[in-house]
Amino acid sequence: MIFPTLNSIGDNMLSNFLLWGQKRLDEIPNDQKVLVENKSIEIGKLNDRLKKFKEKMAFLDKCKEVLSEARENKTAILSGSNPSAQK
Repeated sequence: MIFPTLNSIGDNMLSNFLLWGQKRLDEIPNDQKVLVENKSIEIGKLNDRLKKFKEKMAFLDKCKEVLSEARENKTAILSGSNPSAQK
């Protein structure tokens, strides 16, 4: 079963990246290595990067749907009912 593995890995990646991004957004205003005039630019770039990553990871919702349907079909088959007849 590849979908549960991909789904959990993707969820972890998304969660970790978003948490890192939020932490970095909180750090930038106090970061002495980033010039004052560049702080708003860095924050904007990071917000764009976080948004794009979140959009790319939208496939996780489709994986969850496919996994849910597969589980429903498996349950229906094991119980003796015909899943295609339900549609």
